[in-house]
Amino acid sequence: MTDIASTPLGRNSLFIALIAHTAALIVAMMPLGGADFFFGITYPLYFLTFVLGLFAELIDSGYRTFGNWRFYLASIAAIFPIIGPLMALSMLYNLKCGKSTERSRFGGAFMAIMRLRANAGVIALSILMLFILFALSIRQNDSYFRKANVKSVLLEEERAMLNYCSHV
Repeated sequence: MTDIASTPLGRNSLFIALIAHTAALIVAMMPLGGADFFFGITYPLYFLTFVLGLFAELIDSGYRTFGNWRFYLASIAAIFPIIGPLMALSMLYNLKCGKSTERSRFGGAFMAIMRLRANAGVIALSILMLFILFALSIRQNDSYFRKANVKSVLLEEERAMLNYCSHV
């Protein structure tokens, strides 16, 4: 039974890329002030992480990645929002299977995607980084926090004026 990812770098980067892809799409659909900023940072980082995982796995399988048009095709497929990563992982599975009979089975790629695992520490660290990025981007770009900051600045200016007027 062929796995999609056999190297630690490939497993971790492909799994983290799937998490970042999902987070970017979910936040992009939210009506928040900083969602476009979060998506603009997370989606390209997802793509680079995914391509790194593809690269590591193809090098481990013995392919010349820069000379293989399938690597570029899988990388381009990963750009598409929802179905792209699944298409790219299926292409990677088909490349790793080669001429074996497993490739002809429809459920082989799906089951290999379900068997994709990563290190728990790496997953926790990446989710924490995504959460911090989300919190910072929403706080800086949300209209509620902008109004609160403007009100506090106005209150401080009014206090300063009252202090000035009381001394006159």
